[in-house]
Amino acid sequence: MVDILLDPGHGGNDPGAVGKSGTKEKDVNLKLAKMIGALLQDRGISIAYTRETDILLGNTINEDLKERVRLANEVIKPKYFVSIHNNSFTKDSKGAETYIVGTGGQAEKLAKSIHSNLIAATGLYDRGIKTANFYVLKYTNMPAVLVEVAFLSNPDEEKLLNDDAFLAKAAEGIAKGIVEFLGKSWVTDTDTEIWEWAIGMGLFSPDSSKYDHVFKINLARALYKLFGEKKESQKYTKAIYDDLLVVEIDPMALRCKDMILKSGKELAKEYKNFTNANFFLWENGKIKKSIGWLVSEGKILAKRYEHKEYGWAGNPKGSFIVSRDSMVAAGWRWDSDMQKIENDIWFCVQGFNLFPPTITLKEGITKEGWNYDEVGRKTNRIAVGHNQAKYKAIIAVKKDCDAIQMQKIMKELGCENKAICLDSGLSCNAVVDSEPFITTDRQLASIIYW
Repeated sequence: MVDILLDPGHGGNDPGAVGKSGTKEKDVNLKLAKMIGALLQDRGISIAYTRETDILLGNTINEDLKERVRLANEVIKPKYFVSIHNNSFTKDSKGAETYIVGTGGQAEKLAKSIHSNLIAATGLYDRGIKTANFYVLKYTNMPAVLVEVAFLSNPDEEKLLNDDAFLAKAAEGIAKGIVEFLGKSWVTDTDTEIWEWAIGMGLFSPDSSKYDHVFKINLARALYKLFGEKKESQKYTKAIYDDLLVVEIDPMALRCKDMILKSGKELAKEYKNFTNANFFLWENGKIKKSIGWLVSEGKILAKRYEHKEYGWAGNPKGSFIVSRDSMVAAGWRWDSDMQKIENDIWFCVQGFNLFPPTITLKEGITKEGWNYDEVGRKTNRIAVGHNQAKYKAIIAVKKDCDAIQMQKIMKELGCENKAICLDSGLSCNAVVDSEPFITTDRQLASIIYW
């Protein structure tokens, strides 16, 4: 069970409050939530997000709020819900305030712990803990808290919200409040070991704090992975269960290629590890183009191909995205979503979403512009998802499997609500450790390799 569901407020075409200098609340909320999430995960607290990219979770603000509540109540079902916001009123308004729907319960205890630690960490003016019937507080089933960190309408506080050092303090305060409420230890053995290693390498001065700037510890982790004893073989594992192949892999290790124009049997001679990737279009018996976005090592190989004749224009697509900061997202993305974040993407493939929000899988496939009888039928099938608890990308290849069966498999593999299906059928090819699991004579447009 997820301990904390972090809810970065607003997103997409809803910017939230906007400061005089143009700072958008939605961006600050998301950045801060990710900082808080990293600190909580370091301390063994399981977390999830209502959004991990700049998107609105619905076509309107009301639909967005309902979807956040639905994710909390019906999908993720966390122990506690913490919504991250920033405030706006007048240029003289200042300080932090924390909201709950009513006093006397666990939400009030959590709010007190978060609020006191936030004030202590940042030195912000204390506006106290207040009650309000905000939608995400009123309709969530679990104890819920909404934090308003500072005022974007105040020029001084807007500057603070653009300062990474301040955001690090705010994130530490909120995270520390959650940790103390849950009865966990703030200091971790892992952090201590990594920081001592970083000091020993001369990366930071011994008198600095590892929490002065949240990105320092992230940099230390990255360098530790780079120069430590981690072996190439530890980047992924392979397991075969009868007719099911499962690969667990570091998401940052994934690569893809477009317009490969070779069969799986030919590629098996060239690649140690690969599977096929996106669907593609035929024209006059030849591959014309991959369908959707392909990004590898930050380079855009293919953008969305909007073929209006087949009803794809304006439809969402199942997307598996690894950002440059190593965050992973899987689910529906519209072209407008992708274009906003394209410079932040490290890796991306697209297929169809195995866990469409609020509707059935068959309805979701139709919404994306596909025909279930064509793309969801029983055949050899490939899916890719994200197991957040392990921080691993999961590639599953199942023989003689329909989309509904694959949905169940990915749920069992820890990828519920975070998995997509890729091109399958004769396009389904998989080779791991130079050992073919499935190879065909079908020419492929794109592949995932590692």
